[in-house]
Amino acid sequence: MELVVVLAIAAVVALSIAYSIPGLGSDGNPVAADMLAAHLRYARSLALNREQTLGVVISVASNCYTISGAAGAPPVNDPVTQQSNWVVNLSNAYPGARLSAVTLSGPDPYVLYFNATNGVPYDRAVPLTVTAAVTFASGKTVLIVPDTGFVRVQ
Repeated sequence: MELVVVLAIAAVVALSIAYSIPGLGSDGNPVAADMLAAHLRYARSLALNREQTLGVVISVASNCYTISGAAGAPPVNDPVTQQSNWVVNLSNAYPGARLSAVTLSGPDPYVLYFNATNGVPYDRAVPLTVTAAVTFASGKTVLIVPDTGFVRVQ
């Protein structure tokens, strides 16, 4: 009986410590920002490999993003699940993660394209001229650099 009580107390202490370490608690923003950056890099790479323009639709209101091919192109499969409709709902995938702002033009949802020939990022139909940013509620920001499409987390 004492062993069960000790194990229960140890579990509560372990959970308390885990939630106090940044990135492990209920704030999924840091992990979500890293995954968005990885997905954007993958989409750019896939656009170059397929020689097909790929789009990323980011919705702050829905707290999600979708990666898809241009009109008439084959669907883009999620590389992990292989499902053909690649939608990442941040609320479900990373508890506590929340998009707060996107510096692309137009109303929500925002659209970012990676060009098929050189991976240049486009803001809807116009090449990026300034670094685009996707900001999470925690302040973590995913940056997309014009000309090269280089993606980094700040």
